[in-house]
Amino acid sequence: MKNEYEDNDHFLKEISGASAKGLGRTMVLDRLAPGTLEAVRLLPEFVHTVKIGWGLPMLLNRKKLEHRVRELRSAGVDVSNGGTMMELAASKGKHGLVLEQLMHSNFNSIELSEGVVELHRSVKRDIAEFAHSNGMKLSVEVGRKNPRNQLSLEGTVEKINEALELEPDTVIIEGRETGRSVEIFDDAGEIKWDWVERICEVCPQDKLMFEAPQEKQQTELILHLGKTVNLGNVSVQSIGALATQRLGLRGGYARRQDRQRAYFRKSCIPIYLSSSY
Repeated sequence: MKNEYEDNDHFLKEISGASAKGLGRTMVLDRLAPGTLEAVRLLPEFVHTVKIGWGLPMLLNRKKLEHRVRELRSAGVDVSNGGTMMELAASKGKHGLVLEQLMHSNFNSIELSEGVVELHRSVKRDIAEFAHSNGMKLSVEVGRKNPRNQLSLEGTVEKINEALELEPDTVIIEGRETGRSVEIFDDAGEIKWDWVERICEVCPQDKLMFEAPQEKQQTELILHLGKTVNLGNVSVQSIGALATQRLGLRGGYARRQDRQRAYFRKSCIPIYLSSSY
């Protein structure tokens, strides 16, 4: 006879009133380091996309890359490239070659970005059309990587609107691997809430993903935007910690939630969490 608690989602509901279903999407950064596959297989319901970042796919021969992607996808997650590789290829007119390589290596998600190289609109349309026509998911990342060459808030809004014209599955807000000095993060890694508010006004939250590599940033975004907020550039080591934050299973979480709600009620910042807790 099956124990009803063999279903961990049922167990979560019984103990905490929470469910693994209906949470925001989590994108994990794969650095080709040991332990990634094991972590994803252990908690597959809390990982939605694994991004093999930077130009790392080009370091592996075709057979090894296909094996890596196949192993990740067998866990039920999407696998994406990092946008920088596509930018560099596009700057040399080689984006078509990279797109074909990704498709034949069984990637099922394409990331398009302009963090280093600004791309012509026709190139971005080509990449988007390739993804759509081949049944691949499309993510468009907004933001620059150089801390000394950042977009203004309204510049970010303009780029988000351009991204939405490409009909992506996800619009990602750049956060890099450090979570500092880029887009919604200041030099200390603190969140600029006026930026978050403005970005949430122009992009549907179900399409929007904030890269937030630091666990403190993840916690604050969940407290502010709710458990359905989509978060990216999460380290392999933080998968479980992030899941417990979304589910309210961390010590002191409820007290922080109450304090955070009180803070936002007193401020001019709206809370987008009416149905998220």
